[in-house]
Amino acid sequence: MVDTENVREAAHIDCRDDVCFTSPNYPLHYPNLAVENRLITAPDGIRILVTFTDFNVEVDDFLDLADNVYKQNSKRYTGEHKFPPFLTKGNELDMTFISLTSGTRRGFNVSASCYDQSRDANVARIVGGNSPGKGFLELRTQLGDWRRVCTDSFHERVAEVVCGELGYPAVKKVSNGTGDCISAGQDCTKAPVCNDYTFRSDDCSWSSGNCSSADAVKVECYEPGYKGCYHPEDLPQLSGAIFNTTSQCVSSCRTNTRKALAVINGKHCFCPIADEVNLPDIAPAADHSTCIQNTRIRNRRGTRQVINSLVYDVSVGFCDALDDVIHGSRDSNITWFGSIVRFTCDAGYSLNGCGALQCVPGLSPYYPVWNGSVPTCNMSGDSTSTSSTDSTLYTEGSVSATVMSRRDILEGVEKIGPDTLAIR
Repeated sequence: MVDTENVREAAHIDCRDDVCFTSPNYPLHYPNLAVENRLITAPDGIRILVTFTDFNVEVDDFLDLADNVYKQNSKRYTGEHKFPPFLTKGNELDMTFISLTSGTRRGFNVSASCYDQSRDANVARIVGGNSPGKGFLELRTQLGDWRRVCTDSFHERVAEVVCGELGYPAVKKVSNGTGDCISAGQDCTKAPVCNDYTFRSDDCSWSSGNCSSADAVKVECYEPGYKGCYHPEDLPQLSGAIFNTTSQCVSSCRTNTRKALAVINGKHCFCPIADEVNLPDIAPAADHSTCIQNTRIRNRRGTRQVINSLVYDVSVGFCDALDDVIHGSRDSNITWFGSIVRFTCDAGYSLNGCGALQCVPGLSPYYPVWNGSVPTCNMSGDSTSTSSTDSTLYTEGSVSATVMSRRDILEGVEKIGPDTLAIR
């Protein structure tokens, strides 16, 4: 019997050097009945990349890597392979190695490092939507230009890799833009092939040849904090409220307590305490990309429609609270990821700055920032207030969901016309 309750060792990555981890006795054979648990952490807002230098263990022995921020992001490694790197969505990683009694091998040698989240490091992005993480899927060519991905032999696993690489929990939806390869004014490119152990676009097998389809791939990722899709009867049955949007529900639950979960079933919103809901013990109802679709169940009484429940962690994905505008107002107090806040000045005052701000990815979607500063209202000779139609917002064809640095985002907003936004 293997004792898996031993104490976890702690290791911290300082982003200056890689930290190596090996099996016991490496490169000599590790012993039978070995158990090692490690908790690896990085600075706040920094994700962890695990690179496999050598891996050779018995098929009954295994190394588990589990993301502490997003529990469903985990992999089990066994056998003898050259695995691609594992990428977390947050700054904490559980690493567990267990050997049984079937024999031993050389073991493993892996290294953990801080993931480079700069724009220059990315080879995939999502652009053109009205919210971060939503729009056309584009890949960067060897010449450095970006091209949309056509639907030829496209597999949803590619979207899963890109959403994960950009720091989002999962894929919400994949769709096609009819004729959008032609309207882009350039040739589209074929998507790569990504396997179940791939976490970065660079580690996929890249395709060659021209696209036969004129349709482009559109991808929508779930917002930070998404925990999964579950049957309503498996979750606490509480009295709740009615909201039209996910942001309203998540923000309402966070107002109650940051230890809550937001459970969304259609327009119904419930806020159970997270410690009272053991999600790891509850089987998900559907794949992430099919959760938002209504499920029809047949029984002896006929067919009934069931709407699965989305679950969000309300402790993450919020921008800082905005300062009040003297001699002005804003149209919303919601500061959740993707939210837009519009500003208006009182009569006799004019707006100085952006008429609207949006909560966009910072170091990652889990650590979002506002894409500009709160405007001021200055006294003017004009007796009419300034509306937010002069503002700059996400619209079709504007901002990429590529992970940017905090400095990149706070450099400012480039006005490109009414109700549009582009980040320099």
